[in-house]
Amino acid sequence: MQVGQIIYNMAAINTTTWLGPESAVVTAVDSDTQLSLSLNIFPVTGAPSVTQEYTIYDANKAQPKGFIIQVGSAADGSSAAGIYVKTIDGQDIFLEGVQPGTVLPLVVQRVMKGSAATAGKPNTLTDAENIFAYS
Repeated sequence: MQVGQIIYNMAAINTTTWLGPESAVVTAVDSDTQLSLSLNIFPVTGAPSVTQEYTIYDANKAQPKGFIIQVGSAADGSSAAGIYVKTIDGQDIFLEGVQPGTVLPLVVQRVMKGSAATAGKPNTLTDAENIFAYS
C-alpha cells in the first residue's frame, strides 16, 4: 500500500444516489492495518462484525490502459443515462441515472453495451451517448 493509491468502497454502490462506489485517495499509511484517506468513504461504524467490501486501485500494477470517462445524455433524449463499464480491476459495474456531464470516479477499461432487463436478469443496457474518455 502506498500514498496516492485509490480506494473504492464497493458497498457504497447500494447506498449512493448515483449507485456507484465511493472513492478516496490514500494520504498516509499509518500502520500495517490502518490507512488515512482523503475522504471518509466508510461511514458505517459499530460492531467489529460490520465490514465493507473495498478495492484498491494501483496504477503501477494495472495491465490494461484505463480511462476516466464523462457521461453524456441518454439515447432517448432524457437527461439521466445508464452506463455499463468494466473497471481497470476487471469489475463489471452498471450505473443507472447518471446525469449528463458527470465524470465517473472510476478508472474504466471499457464501456460495454449490456442488455435490457429480462426475467431474472437486471438491466445493464448502456443508453448513454456522447461519452468522453480521458487518459
